[in-house]
Amino acid sequence: MRRTRRLELHFARRSKLWVIAALCTAFALTGCAGGSGKTAGTGVSNAKPSGAEAVSAAAAPALREVTVKDLIGQEVTFSEVPSRIAVLSGADLNTVYKLGGTVVGRPTTKNPVEPKEAEAAEQIGTTHGVNLEKLALLKPDVVIATAGLGQKDAEAIESLGTKLLFTSGYSVDEVKRSILLLGRMMRKDEKAAEMVKEIDAKLAQIQADMSGKTAPRGLVIFGSPASLQIALPTSLSGDLLAKAGGVNVAADYPGLEKSGGRYAQLSAERIIESDPDAIYLVAHGDPQQVQAAFEKEMSGNPAWSNLRAVKENRLLVLPSDLFSANPGPKVVEALDYLHKHIAETAAQLQ
Repeated sequence: MRRTRRLELHFARRSKLWVIAALCTAFALTGCAGGSGKTAGTGVSNAKPSGAEAVSAAAAPALREVTVKDLIGQEVTFSEVPSRIAVLSGADLNTVYKLGGTVVGRPTTKNPVEPKEAEAAEQIGTTHGVNLEKLALLKPDVVIATAGLGQKDAEAIESLGTKLLFTSGYSVDEVKRSILLLGRMMRKDEKAAEMVKEIDAKLAQIQADMSGKTAPRGLVIFGSPASLQIALPTSLSGDLLAKAGGVNVAADYPGLEKSGGRYAQLSAERIIESDPDAIYLVAHGDPQQVQAAFEKEMSGNPAWSNLRAVKENRLLVLPSDLFSANPGPKVVEALDYLHKHIAETAAQLQ
């Protein structure tokens, strides 16, 4: 009897221990669920984020929506990264692809497409003439155009329900700003900053290379077979000349810039008076035709033969792919190409 009583007490004590253990386990599980901020049975967090989680949550909307100010000063908001991009200039085409993007529409051109990956994209015209029918069929999220696009075309593009963003390239600084603009739109800020850093490194290298040297006085002649014009300091060609280490003799005639233009009609008298150390010819068409037109101009005025640049054979035809229009990220190549000739001229002038 006593043995039976002892067994009953033993099992009673064990039952109490099991009950206590079960309760502890239940409280522990409840505590874990509460600590993780999850509603039991749903896996959904109820807890408020703290620390790094709170920062990440706060930053999320910023990653989805971005407002940029383009190079004509208008603000454009993108709720997400545009997936269908159309561009109207080769510079912006190069920039988009170098930033890791693609386009559905590209500039119309008879020249080889660069980069080749963009060749299959639909040709939609240029800043000077947009094919609105093709653009409407493509339904782009954004059209990237060069500042200077006609107001009529701008309104027509926006009437298609697409956003319109303007870049510019009348100076090296504007090329850099355009790269950063597209980098922000595409959420590729770090890559865009790297591209700009590469340009700045080239400018610093040129400045260091020209330190203590006499900067050659140069003249950039920009034209087509029917017209030859001087590149003023306000043009990209004129700015490249200065940034590459030269002095633009067109700056000696500030009255030309007051007209608001970036190029001035060629005046043999003024060029002869300036007597540049070097003359650079930019082809806005077939380079051979442009050079032939320039040589015809020279032969028609014997005074050209007395120019220092002509007598010392410092007449250089610049590659059209780098100088006839905004080269975009390839501005580094343009600076390097022009600087090499300027440095050689500087050495000859010592």
